[in-house]
Amino acid sequence: MGASLLAVLVVSVLLAAVARHYDVSAPLALVVAGLLGGLIPGFKQIELDPELVLYVLLPPLLWSAGLESSYHGLRRNIRPIGLLAVGLPLATTFAVGFVAYKTVPELTVAAALTLGAIVAPPDAVSASAVGRKLGLLAINHAFIPTHADQVRRYGLEQRVAGIRAVDATMADWMEAFASAEKKAELEQVFVREARRLMDAGADVIVPTGGIPMMLFGAPGAHVDGAPIVNGVTVVLKAAEMAVKLRRLGAGVTSRVAHSGFALPNEKTLDEFLNHG
Repeated sequence: MGASLLAVLVVSVLLAAVARHYDVSAPLALVVAGLLGGLIPGFKQIELDPELVLYVLLPPLLWSAGLESSYHGLRRNIRPIGLLAVGLPLATTFAVGFVAYKTVPELTVAAALTLGAIVAPPDAVSASAVGRKLGLLAINHAFIPTHADQVRRYGLEQRVAGIRAVDATMADWMEAFASAEKKAELEQVFVREARRLMDAGADVIVPTGGIPMMLFGAPGAHVDGAPIVNGVTVVLKAAEMAVKLRRLGAGVTSRVAHSGFALPNEKTLDEFLNHG
């Protein structure tokens, strides 16, 4: 591998990382960078072995893009995705081929269409048009800043479509366990906020508290096809793991105030339980 090719690969990886950080389409950013690079005077022409691209470089790109695709997102946006993933490449192939055939007399029809197929949107771009996104739904608006901080701490900005909340107090949630009418009332608000998250791009709804998980996260529960994640079992398994780690001598959880895991004081607990 030549030094020029290695330099191009390193720059491509860095540029893709920057594009993902700023929520910009990485394939499009790489295309623009390639066009700009081609305009640099004296830039050395780089050639790739076609078999290297076909058997080594392309499969991982398609696999990773397909792995991040969402069935729910595909189903909700089947028409625009079909037009972009099928119609646009075909239209680009024939349009570029026609212009090339008329502009360059030496080109045959087959060669012109081949050129059009080369510059048409690649499969990886089409597959990555829809990605799996989470929508976080809190039990009260007061928790939104905390969840936003958690999203930043764990580097999930690119995976979280939004954070919303049900406008309810702790007393409302407790009443919903005993009153079917109250549960139905909260469920209407829950579904409304979940749909707003889906409009923002979420295809998985994650209630951020055990209470709404127990109320609305029954097996198979969903909102218009977007599954509602019940994290209670995950929390229980995490607790079991924490106990086992403690027995093995692992360190305890940090209780420093800025760690996010500090224990609440009595006043905070009283306000949360009795005043919502």
